[in-house]
Amino acid sequence: MKSACIALLVLLPSIAHAEQPQTFEEKCTSTEASANRGDANYDVHVFDVENKCDFSIRCDLNIAVYGAFGMKQGHKIVVIEPHAHGSMVLKTKSSGSLTERDHRCKPI
Repeated sequence: MKSACIALLVLLPSIAHAEQPQTFEEKCTSTEASANRGDANYDVHVFDVENKCDFSIRCDLNIAVYGAFGMKQGHKIVVIEPHAHGSMVLKTKSSGSLTERDHRCKPI
């Protein structure tokens, strides 16, 4: 019984740290080029998705900007060629806001 407990203590941490399989979005897309820029009057929120795979993908891009004057949303469906970028831009009149981005992609 004692040896079974020791074996479980040795195996459980390695099972807990097992690598999770990547989703399609994690394998084939990157949002590293997305940015928030602003000037005196406007904030510009750019949501850029890069296709890292060797086939075309279709993505639903969603962006929501929460600011002092309410929320502004944007939605765009883009087809992104292999190793290319697809993007959308949302411009808001106020500065100092919180941006949430989400994308769902699938191969075509």
